[in-house]
Amino acid sequence: RLRRALSQEICQQYDFILIDTPPGLGYIATNVLIASDEVIIPSQAEMFSIFGVQKVTDWIREIKEYSNSALKIAGVLITRYKAGTIVNDECRTALEAFAKQHGIGQLVIKDGANGAKLYSENKWHEKEAFKITPIDTVGAGDGFDAGYIYAALHNYSPIESLTFANAVGALVTTVKGDNEGLPELQEVLDFMNNKKAIER
Repeated sequence: RLRRALSQEICQQYDFILIDTPPGLGYIATNVLIASDEVIIPSQAEMFSIFGVQKVTDWIREIKEYSNSALKIAGVLITRYKAGTIVNDECRTALEAFAKQHGIGQLVIKDGANGAKLYSENKWHEKEAFKITPIDTVGAGDGFDAGYIYAALHNYSPIESLTFANAVGALVTTVKGDNEGLPELQEVLDFMNNKKAIER
């Protein structure tokens, strides 16, 4: 039903359509994956969550086999990462192995005010966060996600992608509210060039 709703006519009106689902491998997520071209798997930087990603990839493999052969894993997005801890060092090693095993080209770790990391082509790339005084941090993570996806789909380099995503996430925090904080493209580019948030 969702695939029918996303008709060719609707898809032609947008460059990309992002669908956020509740956590879990339920009916809603299954229908979304049947209707999707690519999937990004979010995971916390904890061993149990990393093992859970394996379960999700097995589930995606079944959907590919029986319902949507075109579905691809676009990447894994890691949250709540703290560098230097034993658990997260283990996670980092596990994530590298996981990315290689499943042919995942982009594995992203977002870490709020500490910046972000990307594992791509057997190499880690890191970019510091923009220094900004936040007004409201609600939606910052979603802003980062949207910014990274935009950058990746427009073939930005690894560092350019992290920089753009960090900029969107930072700008979201300069306005009260969630969706209200999402910036226009030109606002992001101006912010990246001036390193200063404009009044919105």
